[in-house]
Amino acid sequence: MSKLQKMRDCGYDVRSIWECEFDEVKLRNQEIASYVKNHSLVSRITLNPRDAFFGGRTENIIPFYKVKDGEKIKYTDICSLYPYICKRGKFPIGHPRILVGEECRELIGDDYNNLDGAEGLVKCRVSPPRNLYMPLLPVKMHGHLPFALCRSCCAEARTEDCHHEQIADREFTGTWVADELRKAVELGYRISEIYVIWLYDTTRFDGTKGGLFAQYVNLFLKIKQEASDWPSWCINKNAKARYLAEYERDEGIVLDREKIKKNPGLRAVAKLCLNSLWGTPRLYGYLEKLGSRLLYCDTDSSIFVKNENDPAEYEPPIGNLLGAMTDELRSYGEGTIKSLIDDEFSENADKSDNDNDDRDTGKDK
Repeated sequence: MSKLQKMRDCGYDVRSIWECEFDEVKLRNQEIASYVKNHSLVSRITLNPRDAFFGGRTENIIPFYKVKDGEKIKYTDICSLYPYICKRGKFPIGHPRILVGEECRELIGDDYNNLDGAEGLVKCRVSPPRNLYMPLLPVKMHGHLPFALCRSCCAEARTEDCHHEQIADREFTGTWVADELRKAVELGYRISEIYVIWLYDTTRFDGTKGGLFAQYVNLFLKIKQEASDWPSWCINKNAKARYLAEYERDEGIVLDREKIKKNPGLRAVAKLCLNSLWGTPRLYGYLEKLGSRLLYCDTDSSIFVKNENDPAEYEPPIGNLLGAMTDELRSYGEGTIKSLIDDEFSENADKSDNDNDDRDTGKDK
């Protein structure tokens, strides 16, 4: 009522009805419904948090690749990505403080590209860079999730080089997490306007105090890790003792030596419980460094080319801890993929070999 009175005091003629009554008016009159939906004031200040949830990232960058002399194709996977994020990631807590228009400027200042003071969801207009091999920000269009650098090219499904010179033709309007936008600015994206910020308090894992989901994750991670057998490098008692000590030191989990043996059924149950609980930004850190050597990726894995003659060439470090990259070819022995065929439906096949075997495999997702 105080808002209505304030508008009347400013000289406005204010007429009010119940929201349910206005919903009925919009159902009966499509012209009014369309006007309300598309009016710039309404469309800009309304933030739907679901618009910031895009899911994972799966794409085949190169449909077919056969290794050349001195090359290997490697396949790595982030160890328990979702449990890693749930245990050590940053989470919003409580209800958000909603900032609109000038309130956003009061929070972050005149430079929209400095989001250091924002934690939460941001609805804004963003201009992508022209030359970025691996785009970061996704958009929902045509029933798909493209990672595009031009809105008009994406809307028209163009596959040739972009010729749009006007920023207004290329920029996107959407809702993203502030962390994604900070990384985007680092990569050359530019935020031209901010409409709404949902500002949250956040919490993060603390080794001395625990975390929001730490106890839950540790319970099932212990089961999964024990049912996954010993890592391939644990070939003697000293190596096994080192593995147990490192895992306890870094994860705070004491593994039972007697229970460490391969158990696919138990491992599947523990993995299901773990994965029922954000992961895309974590993967991008690897994709950015691999660049044009990347052949395929999904939410937590990557297939890429490694030049054996260049020891300084980057490849994701392999480990056994939560959130580390693991070698998906370890079950094949000391082998590598010789060729890869991949299509747009996430069906891929590879031919791999080692000293004792030569096999073809396929996977549908």
